[in-house]
Amino acid sequence: MQFNEHFERYEREISLARTNFSRKILELSKEKDPRNLMIFWLNFSSLGIAMTEFVEDWIRRAGQKTKDLGYEHLGVKLIKHATHERNHHLMMIADTHKLTEIWNQEYAPPALQANQLMSRKPMASTLAYQKLHEDCIKSENPFGQIAIEYEIENLSIVHGPGILKNSTESLGKDIQSCLTFVFDHVEIDQAHTVYNREAMCEFLDEFPTAVNDLVAIGSKALDIYGSFLNDCLIHSEVFSTAAVTA
Repeated sequence: MQFNEHFERYEREISLARTNFSRKILELSKEKDPRNLMIFWLNFSSLGIAMTEFVEDWIRRAGQKTKDLGYEHLGVKLIKHATHERNHHLMMIADTHKLTEIWNQEYAPPALQANQLMSRKPMASTLAYQKLHEDCIKSENPFGQIAIEYEIENLSIVHGPGILKNSTESLGKDIQSCLTFVFDHVEIDQAHTVYNREAMCEFLDEFPTAVNDLVAIGSKALDIYGSFLNDCLIHSEVFSTAAVTA
């Protein structure tokens, strides 16, 4: 589809946030130590559940309010897209169990339990991500949800393959069976990103003044998600033998 000038403006103005995101996860992109990468993936899968479990509900509620406020076409598209995100957190739960088994076989001590990892207190970045969605839904600009979806799902395409390649090279190909959430989203988010891009372009064609709001919330989503990924790499207290045995 041909993009309008308003969407092209969005792309220009969101570019700084995308660059900042890339800088924020630079350490992750370069990490080669297998133990550190295992810590990252265990954190990502277990703590990421709280960022994934409610996605369907967030999109559906944002879509309904967008529709109620008179943005009919985008509201319908968001509601339709919500069903695409149903139960994706179940993959993270399964991945956490598989990763825990590998950790206990190859990286312990300390020995870990998947339920222990999944019951930890959420990180600040996790809570910020939840708040971002709830604030968007409660605001007068719930259509901002399309910017969150566009930016976050586009990360799977832009950064997913490189991060997975790095992890596979360091951890071995067997790790792929433990990262079903990420591998699955590298595939499905290609179609989702096209869907989101077209929805945003159509929306901006009808409501061009919304571009500033979309850039603002898209930028905030990237900043928070970048913090989450970085936190997953450095959040290692539970993986310390001293922390477990003290």
